[in-house]
Parts: sequence; structure tokens; C-alpha cells
Amino acid sequence: MQTARAFLVRCWQEGHAEPPIWRFAVVEIGGAPQTRGFADFETLVRFLSAEILGEISPEKDVTERIADIGTRHVADGFREGDETL
Repeated sequence: MQTARAFLVRCWQEGHAEPPIWRFAVVEIGGAPQTRGFADFETLVRFLSAEILGEISPEKDVTERIADIGTRHVADGFREGDETL
């Protein structure tokens, strides 16, 4: 059982829309170097909750969210192979 985990979370505003559109990316420090992108804050929080607590929200799990969003491009800093949730 892991006693500590570290995540780097990046957030940025996309475009000039009102209200602002926020995007998020997370990388686990010390884990496999994989960036996961999120189109909204709620999905980011559900993902972190699932990773840390080992739980998936009964409302909609991360796999369902991937199917909803697909692999849309969320930032010009993403590379092919990065995962978008």
C-alpha cells in the first residue's frame, strides 16, 4: 500500500470566452510519465478521488467520461498519445 502520492496539476484558460473555459492536466510524479487532460474541473476531481481513494463516483466513472468527451484536443501543449478525459 502506498502511503504517499504526488500529482502535478496544471490549469489554464482556453480562448477568450465568457464565462472562461478552464482546462486541466495532471501527471503523477514518480509514476509512469503520462499526462491526462480534463475538459472540466469536476472530471479532474473525480479522477483524483478515484486515484487516491480507489473509488469511482457512482454518478459517472472516468471510463464513461472518456467515452463522452472522446480524444478532443484540450491544449496545444499536449502530444499525441496523451490521454484526454
